[in-house]
Formats: sequence, structure tokens, C-alpha cells
Amino acid sequence: MIIKELKKVEDLDAGIKLWNKNYTKYSLERDLYRQNLLAPYSGLQIRLFGGFENNRLIAFAAIKQPVEELTNYVGPERGWISLLVAESGAGSTDWKELLAYVTKELKNFGARFISYGQDPQNFLPGLPVDYESEKTAWLEAGFQDAGLESDLRRVYKSEPDARDFSDDSYLVRQSEVTDRRNLLEFLKEEFPGRWQYEAENISCWPGGIQDYYLLLKKKAIIGFARTNRQDGFYRGPNVNFGGVSGETFAGLGPLGIAENWRGQGLSTPFLQQILKQLYNDGYKEITIDWTTLVEYYKRFGYEVVHQYIPLQKELN
Repeated sequence: MIIKELKKVEDLDAGIKLWNKNYTKYSLERDLYRQNLLAPYSGLQIRLFGGFENNRLIAFAAIKQPVEELTNYVGPERGWISLLVAESGAGSTDWKELLAYVTKELKNFGARFISYGQDPQNFLPGLPVDYESEKTAWLEAGFQDAGLESDLRRVYKSEPDARDFSDDSYLVRQSEVTDRRNLLEFLKEEFPGRWQYEAENISCWPGGIQDYYLLLKKKAIIGFARTNRQDGFYRGPNVNFGGVSGETFAGLGPLGIAENWRGQGLSTPFLQQILKQLYNDGYKEITIDWTTLVEYYKRFGYEVVHQYIPLQKELN
């Protein structure tokens, strides 16, 4: 097998075709993978590699790595393998060879830690639990099991219940372009890191800032949530595998309340009012992705639809 860095869209398409053939349950649509791999967030380098035999692509990998320190988040010491697939299967000679190759590439640019999944603009938050043989291959390659994450889903047959806040000084509304600065300042103060970094990038897309909902207390932001819609310009990971019910679908998350306002019963009415608005806008299937709060969301009728094992490796 000859490994090359990919420079043509047709090779990317061939790599995703191979992925979709091997991982049918987690197939990636063209608009999604071109967005996530050809329109990267600021400060992020994406590289694509293919393994070829007789000029035919038989293995494919996508890796990501910061080229600079990302705001309150991570720097080049962190690398991600976003996708990795070989025609011969996980654990095969071709799979191992490509994994070793991209690991070396990440290390050469300063990576000390590698994760599978959980990358910015991620497809998956880890390895799907239903691929046991793949898990064995990753563990044998020196990666460690780092827990369990879940995707949850509910299809609404009627308008969701929406609890009122304790008084009328609270307001839930979609963010507008004029809210961008205040939203980013709120996230910098309350949720520095990935959520701040995502918002800095997503809010630059057409309609991206309107994907965010705000919880206001007398005009001050005390909570936020992000939504994604199947027909929106930006496709967030909570809609990557939506649409199984045939209903118009959307995703919800992340959601956060400012530290000084936690424990006051605000998250439930905030969540419910967003879900009600989504329903009234025509979105009946809702996915909440990459969460450990399974029991919390079960209270609202959500069921686990996918589970993943985050995989991480520290390089010597």
C-alpha cells in the first residue's frame, strides 16, 4: 500500500464512499463531510490521507490539529483522528499502517495527545460501541477507553410541555447578529474552551448566530443553548444522523447556565421553551448528542440511540 496526502476532491469522495460502505449506520452525506473537512474552524489544520493499491484507494484517514493556541481551548499538542477506515477492516495490516502514518504526522507537528473523534466539527464523539472488533484494534494500538457518551432522540407527536419560570423577569429568545459580542463574552466568562471556540466560528456562518438561544434575566445573559436544523446553513453534530423518523429534524446542545444561577431550577424551563419553539417551527425529531446526562434527558422522554467510547492516546 502506498500512502499519499490527498489533494483532490475526488479522492476525498472516494474515502468517504469507503467509510460509508464499512460504517453504513454512520454514513456521511456529501454536504456534511465537505463542510467539516473543507471549511475548517479558524486556527485548525485538516489533512487527508489515502492508502492506494494499483491506484485504487483502499484506506482513508482525516486528521485535525491546531496550528496555534485556540482561545481558552487547546494548542498543537492535541491532535484528532476524525475518521479512519480501511477496506480490509480495523486491525488489518493496511489499517495499522495508515494509523501509524497519521500518528507520526501529528507527532511531527507537535502532538503529544491524540483522540479518536471529539474533534472540532466532529462526526463522532468516539468509537460506536457496536463495533467490538474495532475497539480491540484501537486498544491494541495503545489507545485507552475514556468513558461512555450517548446520543439521545425523541420524536414529538404533540407540542412539548413548557414550564414557566418563577417570574416574568426571565426571557428565552433566539440570538440575533447584534448579540454576538455579548454571547461570546458570556461564553468566555462562563464556559471558556470548546463551547466558546465553536461559537466564535459558527456565529460567522450565515444564520449561525441565530442557532443560539439565550436565557436572559433583565436583559443580561445567564444561559445559552445551541440548536442545529436539518435545513440550516451550518450542520452541527447533533443532526449528523438525524431524520430516521421521516420527520423534519433538529438538534439541541450544548446548553449551559451561568455558575451563579445554577441550582435554581432554570435549566428545565429553558430547555422546554426551546423544544416548544422548535416544535412550533416544524421540527418534530430532536437529537441531543454527545452527552453523559442520560438519566436527566430520559425525564423528558428521550431515548438512547447511539453510544460511543472516547479513545485517547498519549504519545511518547
